[in-house]
Amino acid sequence: MHRLLLAALLLFPGLGHAYEPDMSTRFGQRIEIASPPIEPYGLPILLGDGAETNLPAQKGQVSVLVFWATWCAVCKLEMPQIEALAGTIDGVQFLPISLDSGEDARAKVAQYYARSGFEKLPVAIDLGRMNFAALGGRGTPTSYVLDKAGQVVARVQGPGDWGSDEARRFLAELVAQ
Repeated sequence: MHRLLLAALLLFPGLGHAYEPDMSTRFGQRIEIASPPIEPYGLPILLGDGAETNLPAQKGQVSVLVFWATWCAVCKLEMPQIEALAGTIDGVQFLPISLDSGEDARAKVAQYYARSGFEKLPVAIDLGRMNFAALGGRGTPTSYVLDKAGQVVARVQGPGDWGSDEARRFLAELVAQ
């Protein structure tokens, strides 16, 4: 058992990373600040067109990575807000990354987007849930905020109120840095 835990920590260093709760509640949700910031591990993300990218490819702007799934009821409450915000905050990219698995994962996400009328969000799948595991993800939805250097600076577990004034200020502060 100890070998398995050690192997997991070596393969996915984020599993042992500390997050410190920010004592102020931000945007309707407790935000956890990464201390120190985490460098994402460059594991693959499958896009809707079948191409692969990785987290470091998203450097240069503030990114909000929202790990979700089509089978997650709480996620479905947050996704319309993410769609509405996509492209509306200068310097901020919202990237929902589905944890759906199987050969039909891209199709499931694309069908959900079509039924929901989502046109701005890219289809992205976390292959084998490797990114989620590497970042220490535990439940859906979980969002990670990356600064312009591509480092994780905060995590929100559960649905975030990303459209709130507080969330917009938080993201604007990161864009300004």
